[in-house]
Amino acid sequence: MTTWMVDYFYNRVQNVISKYTIQRHWDSLNDEFGGMNDVLDRLYKITGDSKHSTLAHLFDKPFFLGRLALKVDDL
Repeated sequence: MTTWMVDYFYNRVQNVISKYTIQRHWDSLNDEFGGMNDVLDRLYKITGDSKHSTLAHLFDKPFFLGRLALKVDDL
């Protein structure tokens, strides 16, 4: 059941991105508190399904992780 739900969310997020923009998806993350990327990353480690890893990274918040991904330490 878990993998079915993830497949549903994967397709839904892909549809939002293709119909609108990646920015619209990121804007929707303002209502998400950070659990999805952690859960999806853990699921990827169990299943090895690359869709789970891709979806996990789509829930990474760019305003939070963007600078860290570039190895820029603003502190």
